[in-house]
Amino acid sequence: MNDSVILIIAILFAGGIGAYLGITISKLKSKGVQNTLEERNSNLQQQLKDSKLQSELDIERIQKNYTEQLADFKDSFNKIEIDREDIRREKEMLHSELTRKNTEYENLQQL
Repeated sequence: MNDSVILIIAILFAGGIGAYLGITISKLKSKGVQNTLEERNSNLQQQLKDSKLQSELDIERIQKNYTEQLADFKDSFNKIEIDREDIRREKEMLHSELTRKNTEYENLQQL
């Protein structure tokens, strides 16, 4: 009976040590997985920040280009308006001159 008790105690002790080791290994695996997931999460958050920053820089660049193009178009439009006004004035002047010359020609024909 003595041997049986020692054997049962040894089995329970070995079972306890096995359970403790199993739980410890499980916790270490969980910590390893958790650390891996935290690192992956950190990397993804950094990628997201980098993407946001890059998109903001792209938006600023596009807005700057848009503003420059708009200013160029406004300048071109103003130049065209000035040219149109100059042409209109020249047309009026030429029309007046043509009218004057026609009148002079008619006066010469009457003489």
